[in-house]
Amino acid sequence: MELEQLRQTRFNITSNSSAAHVHYALENMQLFMFQILTGYVAKYGHNIYQFRTGVDNEIAGMLFYLDNDRAQWRRPADSAWAINKRNNSMTYLCKFPKTLTERLMLLDASQTDTLGAIVYRIAHRFHTRNDPYFAEQDAKVLNINVRIITYAVYSCIQRYGVENVLIPEPWPTEYNIYQQLEHLYSIVQ
Repeated sequence: MELEQLRQTRFNITSNSSAAHVHYALENMQLFMFQILTGYVAKYGHNIYQFRTGVDNEIAGMLFYLDNDRAQWRRPADSAWAINKRNNSMTYLCKFPKTLTERLMLLDASQTDTLGAIVYRIAHRFHTRNDPYFAEQDAKVLNINVRIITYAVYSCIQRYGVENVLIPEPWPTEYNIYQQLEHLYSIVQ
């Protein structure tokens, strides 16, 4: 589907649109945001899966991404995959999951608690044989990737207004891990 057709159909959503319509648009944008954060956008949608029930094949969960070993922070996503910062699918479709995007905007605005700094503080203690899993330079690149997303968001908000760009997610935005595991266990039985 071409971007213009997507914008006029599947991404033509507001906070009053049906949950199914909003779910499709925001989940796809969230996936693209994830791939930018992890620095891997070469194969959009590659290794994306979704839980389904065994009885009637009903969707039982959101999309999830496997094959995270492709994540890289050697160079920013825009230089690694030639994403045009001013003109890309994010700046064209201009619909973002509200809670996730607001969190990224807060992390981007912080001088100390950036996403890169948080991941570095957690991961720098772990090493492969010779190298850390996530080094200070990786944190800098992750922060640049966050900036690619927030640049698109601010650009969209400037053109269309916050209420037309940040759309509330139709899924939970806070998770109790034990409730989620219990729910998943009940589905697979």
